[in-house]
Amino acid sequence: MLQYSRSSGGKGRARDGDSGGRATVVALAITFYLLITFFESVLGYRSLWLGVLVNPAAALALGSVVWFVIGRAGAMTGSLLMPSGTPPVAQFSAEDTLIAREQFDDAAAALRRHVAADPANVAAQLRLAAVLNDHLGDRDSAARCYHAVRNSPTGSPHDWVVTNGLIDLYRSAGDRRGLKEELGRLARQFRSTAAGRHARAELARLLREEAADRTQS
Repeated sequence: MLQYSRSSGGKGRARDGDSGGRATVVALAITFYLLITFFESVLGYRSLWLGVLVNPAAALALGSVVWFVIGRAGAMTGSLLMPSGTPPVAQFSAEDTLIAREQFDDAAAALRRHVAADPANVAAQLRLAAVLNDHLGDRDSAARCYHAVRNSPTGSPHDWVVTNGLIDLYRSAGDRRGLKEELGRLARQFRSTAAGRHARAELARLLREEAADRTQS
């Protein structure tokens, strides 16, 4: 699938579940270190660790306090590390397995169930659009999925994916009108990027071709 590559000047926001997980681990490690440092400053280094080693009750108490603080920090970082408390993009391992087995109809049906259960699930909508367009050739349904994401209240962070998906869809379908609209949108939204410049160049080429066709006719 041919897609434009967005440079660092683009407006989209990347949300990576793995990086969020690593950030959470780092935050909890820092919390643990600061807590231990606090206890050492209050009790003294030797007093703290001798008490933990000699007195099981002290070890249990310290462990309980640390576990409570880490648990609270984990709950807080779940909303602090992701904008507006948004969790990482949902994974669809079962659907991915169906796709790998080339059971595309079953994969599409499973993704449709996700969408029916939660119409605001843009990740499922985007995955469904890709399956419909790339594997089942159902471009009309794929386009409806892309437009549903674009029109949803939470769809703006996915403008880049939606626009690229529609450009690929309209190009493969030979829909010059839809292709021009999406190229124009990409050129406007990402005008300062290489992708925006490429979109403008392709749009200009299409317009020149249409002008030449009208002249010949």
